[in-house]
Amino acid sequence: MLSLYKPIFYKVLYLVPNTNYYEVKEEKFDETIHTPFDIYSRAPFTRGLDEIKALPGLYARGGFNFEYSKQDKIIHAIELRKSDKTPSQKRSQLWPVRITKLYTSHYL
Repeated sequence: MLSLYKPIFYKVLYLVPNTNYYEVKEEKFDETIHTPFDIYSRAPFTRGLDEIKALPGLYARGGFNFEYSKQDKIIHAIELRKSDKTPSQKRSQLWPVRITKLYTSHYL
């Protein structure tokens, strides 16, 4: 699995010294400097296209199909599927949430 990682830029508010005005700058969010309350809005999507990186990972998928019909005219079947994927690197996130390394989906 190969994913593309494009950083998201935000319009960040900065207070202009000795005034009651704010200045808006487009910056990549850094959780060590900014807080979510500093964000004015999102920057345009085209901002950060020159910083796209590839993020390799693993992807596995499997399944079983059981047919238990006595006649060919009627199909009785059960299908079970499972897929897993995991990124190879930790990604930074804006909100402090639990980061899951393995994403699993099931299908019956």
